[in-house]
Amino acid sequence: MQARMARQARLTGTNPPELVLVVREAVLEAPVGTAAVRRGQLTHLKRLVDEGRSVLKVVRELLDVALPPAESVGLLDRV
Repeated sequence: MQARMARQARLTGTNPPELVLVVREAVLEAPVGTAAVRRGQLTHLKRLVDEGRSVLKVVRELLDVALPPAESVGLLDRV
């Protein structure tokens, strides 16, 4: 929990780094949690993008194209 709060402080504090989010379309549509929880999460993502410090890229699920496992995207947080 402390690590998550520290990341949040870094992303919302002074001189935050640009955050690039690459999300599968199916993740945004997954029925996880209540409708209110999902709405809050999407609102949070929208706010991050609207503030101009974050970029959200949604990868559409097309044909049988598979994304690499999450571990191989780890270099994104070294930007």
